[in-house]
Amino acid sequence: MIDNHPILGPARLYFNQQKHVELDETALRYLSFELAETYSLPPVRALHWLSAAPAQVQQYITRKSLYEAVEFLAIFHALGFCYWTEPRWTYASYGTTYNGSLALLHSLRENIDRLKELYQKPGAKPSDLALALSGQNSLALMERRFANFMELMQALSEGFGDELLKKEKALTKAYKIKERLPGYQDKSKTTLASGETIEINFLKRAQLLVSDIDYMMRFKKIEGLAQIDGLEQMEELTAFADYKLPQVLRDWGVFNYSKELTDLIDKKTVLAQDSPEEIAIRCATLVAVEKLKEALTRLLTGTKLKSSEVDNLLWLKSQKEANDKTRPYHRCLTDRY
Repeated sequence: MIDNHPILGPARLYFNQQKHVELDETALRYLSFELAETYSLPPVRALHWLSAAPAQVQQYITRKSLYEAVEFLAIFHALGFCYWTEPRWTYASYGTTYNGSLALLHSLRENIDRLKELYQKPGAKPSDLALALSGQNSLALMERRFANFMELMQALSEGFGDELLKKEKALTKAYKIKERLPGYQDKSKTTLASGETIEINFLKRAQLLVSDIDYMMRFKKIEGLAQIDGLEQMEELTAFADYKLPQVLRDWGVFNYSKELTDLIDKKTVLAQDSPEEIAIRCATLVAVEKLKEALTRLLTGTKLKSSEVDNLLWLKSQKEANDKTRPYHRCLTDRY
């Protein structure tokens, strides 16, 4: 299946000929044991990141219709990338200061009406978006976030929200999102050792939005507020290649970087978007998650996890285990993740 998959095929092809990241099969096996144990723990098997979102955010989404919940998440992913620049952008809510994705979730929950008004404001500009999000310090690439937001709101005003809620194949929906919304594009072009040029559509944020739509469909179905019980062929989605999953994979010894790449990451040097090193890390992430999925299928008798579910297990682990001793993640100034 991997060789014929439109994303995994090219990703594995590139991974197999690059020299920047090696996978340690023994470490991967130990990590699969850890993930299998985490999955088996009662009372809740958290296989989607939204199940571990802050209580206030979950309550907010619970009160919304399916359309409103998906609209909220589409806006979140249109804006949600590259949180790592210093000083970190933070947002305070209920006496707690957050950064990263949690900060954005809280900001959107409290300021969503201000953002929608911004779309209607004549002459709106990126600084207006920063003001609407509020918080301390600044998010990087605000011009890109603003463009993504405005194009999404334009698409929603033209009925694209109804398209998002159609029941169809998950990967088909991800490709539709990136075709309709250029801000969700995530494609790298690179050259193999043979000289052949290939394209890899990672589609990190588009696939993640699709995963969230499926989750909300099933969640609202249980509540009796939706007619559709999820998308088709969710198993076709890949992992969502970002900078947090490689960090936890490296911490567990699954990723062994070349000396040159190790030095770059440990010194927090910013990797160029579409550099061989950056593409190698993202391809390695997809390959590692597929191998973990296969290992978990063997360990969890009667259970076959999807790549998106393994991704979520790893992401939740990265949030839970992060501390001062955690080795740095790779940095890339990009709007893709």
